[in-house]
Amino acid sequence: MREHVEQKIWNAIVIRNFGSPLHSWEWARAKELSGETVKWFMIDDDRGFIAVPIMVRSKLRVIRAGWIPHGIPYKGELGYVKKRLKQFLYANGLAALVTSFYGFMNASQLPESFLRINCGKSTETLVLRLTGETEDTLLKRFNKTTRKHIRRAEQQGIQCENLKDRDFQHFWEFYEKFTIQNRFEPFITYPIFKRLIMLSNDSSFGLNYIAKKAVREGLTMGYLIALQMGERAQELMRIDLDSFKNEGVGPKFLTWAVIRSALERGVSIYDFGGVRRDVLPGIYQFKRGFGGELKRSNSFYKILFTI
Repeated sequence: MREHVEQKIWNAIVIRNFGSPLHSWEWARAKELSGETVKWFMIDDDRGFIAVPIMVRSKLRVIRAGWIPHGIPYKGELGYVKKRLKQFLYANGLAALVTSFYGFMNASQLPESFLRINCGKSTETLVLRLTGETEDTLLKRFNKTTRKHIRRAEQQGIQCENLKDRDFQHFWEFYEKFTIQNRFEPFITYPIFKRLIMLSNDSSFGLNYIAKKAVREGLTMGYLIALQMGERAQELMRIDLDSFKNEGVGPKFLTWAVIRSALERGVSIYDFGGVRRDVLPGIYQFKRGFGGELKRSNSFYKILFTI
């Protein structure tokens, strides 16, 4: 019962601070259950509100470092939050913290006395603002080619369906083949993915997912999974079969189906999950066709603490 109450309180703070799905109780718990070391930093009093999971990294030989994805959202007294965070890191043997200010955060929100060392390239994403929009007004914001492909997919009889429990295993099998063929490492393991879906599916007050597949004539052509935390949704993983991808129309129709679901759920910000214009210009142009706004992080920062 205690764990259940803590989950609810934790997620309420994340949502209040407009935090990322990667700050959610479910994301951190899935990581923890899969063997990662997670430190749970939370303040919930009249001087500050913050809830961020800190993933412990042992890659640095000299110091143990913590990693917080997507910045450090908080509300309250800056000095108080800074002091409590430093005390927490010290108590857990962490001499450094690495974070990125992704999408909506910026480095000016860091306590002034923190030493910031730029230690990585800037990251970018595209965000689509859904507040006050309808399906019709959103479609008008898409570029001409995207709208045409969505209409053509409808004419071809492509359907988008919500994933059922058994579909997630099929999705992962496709995903594994895709990562092998394209020679890149999955950013999460199957045990983490499985636990994340299980925990999200059981949550009525925290992280939820929007998961769909595109089907034509009984054949699955692609998958897209997004995470939703309060009014913020973010694409997590997608796979498009080569034949489906090469046609162009299907992947855009699948993305549109997920955006429509996000709109129905009252999401105000839809995050396309990052773009790399220099490395993958085609994917950038694909996502740009939905009329999103380009957001650049202030890079990755290593924050060193003097206790």
